[in-house]
Amino acid sequence: MTVLKNGILLVSVMMLSACQSFSDSMWMHPPQPKPVAPVEVEPTSLPISNLYNNPALDAEIALAVKDYRILALAGENTLPPGVPQRIKLANLSKYCGLRTLPSLGVVVDDRIDTKQRELFFNYAQQYNQFVLAACEKDFGRALR
Repeated sequence: MTVLKNGILLVSVMMLSACQSFSDSMWMHPPQPKPVAPVEVEPTSLPISNLYNNPALDAEIALAVKDYRILALAGENTLPPGVPQRIKLANLSKYCGLRTLPSLGVVVDDRIDTKQRELFFNYAQQYNQFVLAACEKDFGRALR
């Protein structure tokens, strides 16, 4: 029993001496993180003029991964821009595939809408000519 009391006393003394080695401020106030200077981040969204300005390069990238999808304008059920009348829309969709350009959403100003649609149309027309040539090379008469 004396050994047990001596052991408990020894442990208690060691704990007290260990607690005294820490400063009071460490127990009462945890360390505060240092303020971090704000980091300037480049915007991740690009204006539309930077996204749809090089149809030849974009078509080359798509064709490198065998992406034959033809660009169509949202809300139109006619042949996509740059696709000749001899091609049937159903066959084009079946063999090459279609991809719709983003919608312009709510129109606030008709002048902006018209300009944006014209940019999309011209881009799609040029892009589709490159992609359609590759798709016709692989599928030929099946598109007609």
